[in-house]
Amino acid sequence: MLSAPKTTRKQAFNWIGIWLALVITAWFCRPLLPYHELGTAGITWEMWVSNSFWLPTLNGELVDDAYPLVHWLEIFVWKIFGVSEFSIRFLAAIFSIGTLFLTALAAKQLWPELPKVRAHAPLILIGSLMWAVFATAHIEQVYVAFFLLLYINLLIRAWKYNAYWWFAVSWSLLLGFWVTGISFLIYALPILLTFPIWIKKYWHMYIYAFISLLVAFLVFWSWGYWVKGQYHEMSLSLTAIMGLPRLISQINDPIPFGMTFLSLIIVLFPWVFWLPLYKNFAYVDKREPAFKFCAAWLVSSLIVVLVTMKTSIVPLIPIYPAFCLLIARIYFPITNRPRDVVLVSIVIALLGLLLIVLSFVYLWFDNNNAVEWLSTISPFWGIGLLVFSGMLLVFAKETRLITLALMSVALTLAFNFGVIRNARDFYDVLPASERINWYQNKGYVVANNGRYMGQYHFLGRLEDPLIIINDEIDFTRFKTLYPSGRIVVYLDSMTPQTNKIAEYYQPFRNRYLAIFAVSDLENIGSVTQKARK
Repeated sequence: MLSAPKTTRKQAFNWIGIWLALVITAWFCRPLLPYHELGTAGITWEMWVSNSFWLPTLNGELVDDAYPLVHWLEIFVWKIFGVSEFSIRFLAAIFSIGTLFLTALAAKQLWPELPKVRAHAPLILIGSLMWAVFATAHIEQVYVAFFLLLYINLLIRAWKYNAYWWFAVSWSLLLGFWVTGISFLIYALPILLTFPIWIKKYWHMYIYAFISLLVAFLVFWSWGYWVKGQYHEMSLSLTAIMGLPRLISQINDPIPFGMTFLSLIIVLFPWVFWLPLYKNFAYVDKREPAFKFCAAWLVSSLIVVLVTMKTSIVPLIPIYPAFCLLIARIYFPITNRPRDVVLVSIVIALLGLLLIVLSFVYLWFDNNNAVEWLSTISPFWGIGLLVFSGMLLVFAKETRLITLALMSVALTLAFNFGVIRNARDFYDVLPASERINWYQNKGYVVANNGRYMGQYHFLGRLEDPLIIINDEIDFTRFKTLYPSGRIVVYLDSMTPQTNKIAEYYQPFRNRYLAIFAVSDLENIGSVTQKARK
């Protein structure tokens, strides 16, 4: 293997350093967030406690949009280092940096003669605002991005080197299925359908691709069929285990065009706002097979994801490396003028002004819990962003990839330190989780009023499920069966009566989380309705 050029090694230190700063900042500023991060951790915890590892369950119910591979990996880490939040977040961080290395590997395979591309592509990825924000999160899409890049790298090898690599492509597809079900095809299939765009003799590629897909699907189907037999008492359908209903629901519920447009603006910052890239684009040979490969991958995947996914930003994370590879190919160092960076500077300045305004918004509202947490925001972080935007204009001549990457990092750090860390008391459910654990250890049955998304399971190390109460009938039944039980309720405000009878309460998001003895309540409306008055 050829040694990496000095340029590649130097840039590697840059993007590894940025990754490390983002990871440490995220760990310091915030705990695992409700609902998604804590829900995912809750599934792993329930697998650990129940020793049932084949289907993800939460609160005793099957989670139809979760799959076992990520949870298997987390349990493996727990077996080595013990159960902890750090282990979960460390694993997510490893997959995040693994995606950076796979991006560099893809660039090396696509443009072996251009070391600058493999040096810059990971820096562009980690320096993108969306990736800087989400790459440290404990969410499914971080793992999907890793396995999609693994699949892409193996696909490139099968295309450029040897047909035997299609066996590895099939294996990577199977791993993707175990991460997100057959919805992984939303990311994996588009590039296979665009063979005529980036390869001349493509019919044999279609044959290999079909066989690889078929083998991966059959193995996944066989696993689903076996699991169905293991959980026969749950009367599960094979299509549900494999994720077909989830896929269909995504296709039938696309996001509005306005949200799509807004998502793209956020996702592509700062690179599409840097005007020299458009000039550089004219000098790139668009006939390069590698360039056509990345363009076909990005455009086809973007269309499919925007048509089929229900949420706006997060599903775009796995295909972002394709965009970054194209930017890395287009980029070459030039001398910038202030007008070349003015759009980036304006966006940063607007975000700085937003932070300043948010820190004073609460002054215009009375007794509004929805904005109470805004009083914790310091305006100095917004002022800092204004200074950064001004410096970018003043020193425009020195602007390089690392400059803009650090701007995204500055935005992320300002958001984490200026907002997330200060508002921690309004979303951290560790105290409530520990309280619920205490109740269960004392023999009390605990219920949750409304939908429960697993936010207490991992932090509270709960071994018993919470009873779900959706209406007055459920409440009456719970009160009859468990007269000494406790119930978690979410209130718009705390009244003198609820303050008096609540055994525990805390701010939670824009509401209050309160725990009552069910014997103190006439009905569920006796607290929820009065809280709205």
